[in-house]
Amino acid sequence: AFELTKGLGLAAPEAINVPVFRNRPDPGSIAAAVERHVVDAGSAALPVFLVAGHGATAWGGDLEEARNRLECLEMLCRLQWLTGA
Repeated sequence: AFELTKGLGLAAPEAINVPVFRNRPDPGSIAAAVERHVVDAGSAALPVFLVAGHGATAWGGDLEEARNRLECLEMLCRLQWLTGA
């Protein structure tokens, strides 16, 4: 419910659910899980995701857009942690 979600470029940013993928020793299995999610979600897929205990990934039309989305995700995570929302 943070207004900052607009930074992810969604048509309806009121409620988002950032996908979190389980970290695994085999990077290919993480990539396969991400691919299945993006294909299943289609145009509703967020342009960001987290890998538990590892990090975050974002993409965009260019490097600047991807960086902005990653910064947005970082701040959303921080706000979530600080507010317990």
